[in-house]
Amino acid sequence: MGQGDGQDESGGEGGSQAGSTGSRKLIDLRDCLTDSPRFRHRLADHEAEVVDLESKLEKVVTSCDRMVNNGQAYVEACRSFSSCVRELAGHFHNNSVVEQSLRRFYDTLAEVQSFHSILFDQAQRSVHSALRSFLTGELKKVKDMKKTFHKVSEELNSAVHRSAHAPKSKPQEAEELSSQLANIQTQFSHTAIDYGYHINAVSCHKGHHLLNHLLSYMRAQYTFFHQGYDLLREFDPYMRHVLSQVDELQKAAEEDISSMNSRHNLVIPQHLKVH
Repeated sequence: MGQGDGQDESGGEGGSQAGSTGSRKLIDLRDCLTDSPRFRHRLADHEAEVVDLESKLEKVVTSCDRMVNNGQAYVEACRSFSSCVRELAGHFHNNSVVEQSLRRFYDTLAEVQSFHSILFDQAQRSVHSALRSFLTGELKKVKDMKKTFHKVSEELNSAVHRSAHAPKSKPQEAEELSSQLANIQTQFSHTAIDYGYHINAVSCHKGHHLLNHLLSYMRAQYTFFHQGYDLLREFDPYMRHVLSQVDELQKAAEEDISSMNSRHNLVIPQHLKVH
């Protein structure tokens, strides 16, 4: 990365850019080049923040996965239930009121189940898959760069120590160690500035990225309840109609039961039978 790139990125030190990320101030990439104490301190803060973010995102993804799996199991159970209702309707082939009502119930329940399926599919795509991608994408880059950075940092410390203790009586060896130190310093600078860049990228992207995907899920919730409300509002007149038919069926059943209350009068004592 060129010096100009470093200056552009370091603009994140300004209050406006820091505020727009909704997170800590961005790492000044110029500090990466000097490996200043301020850089190390801020780096430690950002590393802790990345660990916290990863932990919380893992919990969200895991709980979302559990929710989707349980939701899909619920939808399957609902399908089984509604299918049983449809089969039950066949029992009442001689009673058109009950049969038709149960079939209409089945049709409505099937639509509700499709709404549930869409909602859980949206949760899978907008939350689980998207956040898992963020974990295995940008956050993984930061974790990989962290390992590389600290490895190169240790190599630099070792090179500094070897160069500082180079025997003055062996100028050629001292020159080689000095050359090795210069090479590792260059490698460290590139590694540090890349590490700082990836940390800044996560800080810049995480807020709008996560909000965008969770907003998609919230919109799916809105659509789910809106469609369900519209469906059942349209179905409400039919339910009222069925309720009136239930009252009629109940009255007819009570009359039939009442007509059988004197059923024992049908039994004629044996000694009164005419032979």
